[in-house]
Amino acid sequence: MGVHGTWLFLEEKGIQGTRVCSTKSINFLLDNASVENVIHVDVVGAFYDVIRDNFLKYASKMNDETLMLSAANKVMKYASLVIDKPSCILYFDGNPTVERTYGYTKSTKRRLKNQDHLEATIAEYLKESSHHQYQKIVEDISKLFFITAEIKAILRQVAISQGWKVFTAIGEAEVEIGIRGGIVMSNDSDMLFYPKVKMLIRPYNPGEFQVYRKSVILKKLGLTSEAFTTLGIIPTNDYDEFQYPYAILRHDGQIYKQTFQEIFNSIKHIQSALLKNPYIHNTIPVYPTVKDYLECYISLMNSKHNIDQREKTISIYQNSYNIFVLQRQQILPRSFDYREDAIKRPSYFFKKIQAHRE
Repeated sequence: MGVHGTWLFLEEKGIQGTRVCSTKSINFLLDNASVENVIHVDVVGAFYDVIRDNFLKYASKMNDETLMLSAANKVMKYASLVIDKPSCILYFDGNPTVERTYGYTKSTKRRLKNQDHLEATIAEYLKESSHHQYQKIVEDISKLFFITAEIKAILRQVAISQGWKVFTAIGEAEVEIGIRGGIVMSNDSDMLFYPKVKMLIRPYNPGEFQVYRKSVILKKLGLTSEAFTTLGIIPTNDYDEFQYPYAILRHDGQIYKQTFQEIFNSIKHIQSALLKNPYIHNTIPVYPTVKDYLECYISLMNSKHNIDQREKTISIYQNSYNIFVLQRQQILPRSFDYREDAIKRPSYFFKKIQAHRE
């Protein structure tokens, strides 16, 4: 999911990244030679579409280990064509985390809604089938796909057997990557807001990438690194929901872009005020931290919306602050992670419609 509104906002600001066809051609984009030439790859974030497309081919036979291995091999074959194996480390998620509970819940609710709609569509199809209905059902089944623990395990197994450098996180892969920083490959916009990340390689089209340099983004937006990280914490993301009334009411991508723009305007105003009058400690100016920006923003918005300052404090963004600033996460007991029990597998639906077609 990432930070809502990021890509549309950057595009509107004319920040679209540099287009490349291979990760081997990014060296000329490095700011300086001190940047470690290692690409930290968020496997799920970078290759979600490729994983989905290959595993869906065998969705009706997901219990067949040979077919699962075949799908995993195809994913890794694609990876080997677009990224340089010796210079990459592949990161896999470990356990679900407390901080991401909001994201888990939101995506599960969305899938359950799609699942109910799909069940109704299949019931109609079984009464009076048509080719058009069948194609629509197949399309809807793909929307329910998510990468299970079994899929991650078999991808990891194949990657290790093929000699890839692999790291399995204790919690989220993204957080482990954020701790290391440097060059990152992922389609999740939240990776941009980790302070140590210098460059983000975003899969764009098959075999094509957009490369975003943090230094270029900061310069074009006129923000410090701390202000920019704050800009990733405040909007709706995988960890917290935006805490103030939306600027507009349409529930589409534009609402998030407009909200992101308004947050950006506020942060720019706060940055100007804070940098104009820095705190002086032993004659040395102490520049504002992410916490300073957050506290100023919350105070500003509470005043704007007539909210008691004690009602909304920095704690409303605690999950996002833990992730982006502290890179700290708590493991969620698996008994609380109900996603895999709540969402039916694609194989369940494929078997239903295929039995009807036979």
